[in-house]
Amino acid sequence: MADSIPIIDRIYCQSDYDAESRPTDDHRPPPAAKLRPDEPRRHIVAAVIMQRWAGFSPEQYDAVRDIVGWDRHTPDGMRLHVASFDSGVLNMTDVWDSEAQFMTFVQTQIMPAVTQLGIGGQPEMAISSLYELNDIAPAQTLANG
Repeated sequence: MADSIPIIDRIYCQSDYDAESRPTDDHRPPPAAKLRPDEPRRHIVAAVIMQRWAGFSPEQYDAVRDIVGWDRHTPDGMRLHVASFDSGVLNMTDVWDSEAQFMTFVQTQIMPAVTQLGIGGQPEMAISSLYELNDIAPAQTLANG
């Protein structure tokens, strides 16, 4: 089944490159990077985005999701989205084909919905290149409750 192809088969990982061509400072593959001989060719170098948004409630998250609809229509470039709440803080981890696609989605979809709902503040954000992703099961939506 084409739909059950693990995500890892479509994503370059930083560990796919041999030691001589492994990225250094900016964590992006150099133009002439070579895949290890034992690894299959992959299509993209993914960005991992980790966010913490203090004071963002589950009700606000649900309202933004209802407006934007990323659960109904996956945005181009989004590969993985995980959200959790802990002590009044929204924690999110995303994997996108590129940082640019993620930032475009945030600016054109997320922030207009946040503004429309009158939600204040900004999340703390860290972005890095994907090093490894182990896809244990075919992708499916899991929810608590």
